[in-house]
Amino acid sequence: MYCIATSPSPIPMRRPADDFAVTLDFAVCADAVFDWYNNAPCGYHLLDAHGRFLQINNTALRWLGCTRDSLVGLRTFQDFLAPDSVGAFDRCFADLQKHGAVSECEIRLCRADGSLLDISLSATADYDETGVCVRSRYTLVDISRQKAVEAKLRERDTAIAGLLQAKPD
Repeated sequence: MYCIATSPSPIPMRRPADDFAVTLDFAVCADAVFDWYNNAPCGYHLLDAHGRFLQINNTALRWLGCTRDSLVGLRTFQDFLAPDSVGAFDRCFADLQKHGAVSECEIRLCRADGSLLDISLSATADYDETGVCVRSRYTLVDISRQKAVEAKLRERDTAIAGLLQAKPD
């Protein structure tokens, strides 16, 4: 993580105490950015060209029920796709490689304990000088509550439709 500081005017002479303050400011900034990344309300991860995890934040690790050491460089994101989401992810991944970005792809993940997690996935691709996708950045949003509400609304609509059909004229 990097923090950038700029000065509106050149500083002609710096004292050692100033250098310490700048170093301290950068350390505080780096810690804040690191905390923001790792404990965000959404999951972040970076995948290589083969779909293997290169980086992953604590939120996504918690959702998947895994440790960083068990994923980074070893497992692929596809390892966590629920069977009914493989096709949707493959379409999103193809769009990502072709267009450089995808938004709000709804898929279901299978966590380490076997439970399912509905997510909305957005991603951007990073290409090498020949135009080949070499890595991709992902943001995951937990949409489990939304999916539960949608299911209850469908149940209600089905019940109402059944009552209306059963009603004598």
